[in-house]
Amino acid sequence: MTGYDIFKNGMLHGSNTTATTLNVTGLTASTLYSMTVKAKDAAGNISPASTPLSVTTTPAPPSVPTGLAQSAVTGTSFTLSWTASTPETGGAVAGYDIFKNGTLAGSSATSPK
Repeated sequence: MTGYDIFKNGMLHGSNTTATTLNVTGLTASTLYSMTVKAKDAAGNISPASTPLSVTTTPAPPSVPTGLAQSAVTGTSFTLSWTASTPETGGAVAGYDIFKNGTLAGSSATSPK
């Protein structure tokens, strides 16, 4: 073996000399990809394509909440607010985890007011 050609959705994505792994990068979240591999030898012969492997990338996380602010500050409490996050793939953010000094202090099932 002199190497391998790796195909993503039928198009050459990369080549390896003798390694049998390839880190596939530059993909889109929540997307289905069909991957195949062909082997090459020193004489220039190329094998048929492997059986396709279907891989769906994971969804992207929502954007980082911004505009963190406090109001109604008293000696023992305050109200926390922030600008709502937006999901990368449409839909709605299901909720927020709120941390106090690095420890989970509670969750909000809805967007802030």
